[in-house]
Amino acid sequence: MSNPQPHTFSFLTSKKLYLILAVFIAFVALYLLQGRPSTPGAAALTGGAPDSTVERIVTFSKSPVPFVVLGLDASDERLAGVNPETQITMDSHVLKRFFPRFPSISSKVCTKGFTPNIEEVLRLDPDLVLHWALFQDTIKQMRNFGLNVVGLEYDGTEETDRAIVNRIAAAIDREEKADSIMQWREQTLRRIMTITETIPPDERPTAIFFYTYEDLGVGGENTYEAFSIELVGGRNLANDMGLGRNINIEQLLEWDPDMIITGGWRTYPIPADIYPHPLLAEVSAIKNRRVYKMPVWASNEAVLIWEWMAEVLHPDAFDFNIREDIKKVHAWQYGIDLTDDDVDKMLFYDVNAISSGYAHFQR
Repeated sequence: MSNPQPHTFSFLTSKKLYLILAVFIAFVALYLLQGRPSTPGAAALTGGAPDSTVERIVTFSKSPVPFVVLGLDASDERLAGVNPETQITMDSHVLKRFFPRFPSISSKVCTKGFTPNIEEVLRLDPDLVLHWALFQDTIKQMRNFGLNVVGLEYDGTEETDRAIVNRIAAAIDREEKADSIMQWREQTLRRIMTITETIPPDERPTAIFFYTYEDLGVGGENTYEAFSIELVGGRNLANDMGLGRNINIEQLLEWDPDMIITGGWRTYPIPADIYPHPLLAEVSAIKNRRVYKMPVWASNEAVLIWEWMAEVLHPDAFDFNIREDIKKVHAWQYGIDLTDDDVDKMLFYDVNAISSGYAHFQR
């Protein structure tokens, strides 16, 4: 009687071969249908293992996402495409001098309002596309073209701001650096809160943050600027208005803020544009010369925002030696050495020097 074992072995081997062949055919079919293989970058951004294949990133976010990539990587080599507003911001940014490749990065991937240019994105062949999670229709559209798109949650809170840094770090294998950033962040947060928790409500200066001055667009409670104002011992007067709301002159006069802060990513306005406004002459921030243009720092540098704002609101309570901190942070994160002139430019010292107390930041 013959031994059946060789026959069984042959059958199993054939079965395995057919299985392997079937998997191969399925993979080829998937590739042809999608036009590209899917990468596991999405898993990386939701907490999975870092994906070493994420080498080309397109980001629709104007800020902070592209700058977070720069800071974590100390390089712009991974950025393949950015929002056109990012290039406008970078054009006047100190970092432009240190990253000469940046102007050549494509800004045709979307409009300023986030409408995608699918043809350009596909041409750039990114491993990962980063967009805000609230644009679900756009994300779905891009995924239908086989693009690996991750939607980043952001609601103006400290939690989601940290999550942006951590998720991007996981995608590009920079988790150790992100951990150090979070430790520095937590230490500074506690240091600030130790002081501001003792400030009575009636001693907290009131403030508003203008996203856009020409139409009086203010930042409400769902903005990081509002979080920062409250953290450092101020009161954001627009807290009940949500994100991106517009007020009128009457509301501004009624609020009578102690301080007005404008976004540094816009060339207009600067304090000199606001002080002469004839209808604002009796506003406390105008009378006391407390209008400031806020420096542009990303989520990986959020501590610098807190330090700057703390020293603007409460110059007698805080002294962070922010000029040295700016130099240290940029050497550590971006791998660059800033001069005193660079720091002045980053602080918008020339345009803010006409405002009360800004000599505190002089070299």
